[in-house]
Amino acid sequence: MQLCCIRAEGVYTLYMKNIDQILTSSGLKKTLARKAVLEILTAESLCKDKGCGHHCELWSADDLHKEIKAFYKKDAPDRVTVYRVLKEFLSKEIVYTCTGQDGVARYEYAYNHHHHIVCVSCGLAEQVESDVLEKAFQIMTKKLKHFKKALSHSVELQGVCTKCS
Repeated sequence: MQLCCIRAEGVYTLYMKNIDQILTSSGLKKTLARKAVLEILTAESLCKDKGCGHHCELWSADDLHKEIKAFYKKDAPDRVTVYRVLKEFLSKEIVYTCTGQDGVARYEYAYNHHHHIVCVSCGLAEQVESDVLEKAFQIMTKKLKHFKKALSHSVELQGVCTKCS
């Protein structure tokens, strides 16, 4: 899956300056595996579209593991540990997940709630933020008969990007 943002030559600038604070506020110990996953997921990326202004990096667990392994070499946590950390981060709402047409779950740091539109041809993903959509979900939630509240929601729009059309 291509994304609308790319890493700047593997150099990461932290999106949130204090990873320790994220872990502490979530009640998690500061392990190498957790820190490594957060370092990548909170990295600011240089967007190909200079007008984008978003942090648009979505990572599969395998891609995260490869990136961590390239940086930490022999000290890198194994693939299973990366999966465990992601599962834990999902339960603590530190990350969101987005599953594309290929069935692969991709993760991003949960810094703000948004949705994605994904090109069905090349997999390019772009963030979609909509107050109208969020208001519609609030209205729908109030009309539910058998639920007191909805805990979360996720929308993935599909389309064809300008390159593929």
